[in-house]
Amino acid sequence: AANYSFSFQPGTLVIGTAPLLVTAQNATAVYGAPTPAPTFAITGFLNGDTAAAITGSPNCVAKASATPAVGNYPITCSAGTLASSNYSFTFAPGTLAITPAQLLVTAANTSIVYGSGTAPTAVSITGFAYQDTAATALTGAPSLTATLTGPVGSAPIVASQGTLAAANYTFAFAPGVLTITPAQLVLSADNQTMMQGAALPPLTFTAHGLVNGDSLSKAVTGTPVLSTTATATSAPGTYPISIAAGNTASANYTVSFVSGTLTVNQSTSAHHTPRRIILLTGS
Repeated sequence: AANYSFSFQPGTLVIGTAPLLVTAQNATAVYGAPTPAPTFAITGFLNGDTAAAITGSPNCVAKASATPAVGNYPITCSAGTLASSNYSFTFAPGTLAITPAQLLVTAANTSIVYGSGTAPTAVSITGFAYQDTAATALTGAPSLTATLTGPVGSAPIVASQGTLAAANYTFAFAPGVLTITPAQLVLSADNQTMMQGAALPPLTFTAHGLVNGDSLSKAVTGTPVLSTTATATSAPGTYPISIAAGNTASANYTVSFVSGTLTVNQSTSAHHTPRRIILLTGS
């Protein structure tokens, strides 16, 4: 400067600590499973520094009970033993998400008699966590469907959610087996009556125990064999009418046979037959 001379006075450059951000990491656990230990991430290092520029570790805690219900819970971190000569620390929370556990609803195997129409109701439910039971953890009931009028054999019992609900659970479903056993069908020979000396009446039978709106022709194939020991000349009395399977068969029934009775009544004319009286006289 044309009009000045210079003197110099030193100053001070103060290097303050840079902030590092300690962020609690989000975590997920299934209801009833152990919750993972909280973790964290530290960001904001400068000048090529790494985690070696700090000592100690933060204290991170998930604010949830020992048996947390389904929902979101904060994970917070504090300084703990963290220390650094060049950095200070700020903290950001994370979230622990508890997701529903899955219960398995299995339709119980059961059996019914063909045509009984008794709907299955029993299930088993497995997979409960902690001390939960169906009574404490669930509301409503599952739905069970099965073809009750199906033929003899096996059919699936299909389980579905119905009104079943739970705060901490979802549901999976497994079918059961419905075993349909034969119904009992009785073919009874009809009782008959005839007069002595008359022709034998037609021998017939009646079916007892048809279900599901079945007709006899639908329920049974073939024809039973009817017979009696009586004849047109049989003396008055009772005679069995036997009924045997013959070529009868049935897919949905167990068929049994009951004999009948043929009653032969004495002919009215036998009571009024004129008698001839011959008188012999001597010569």
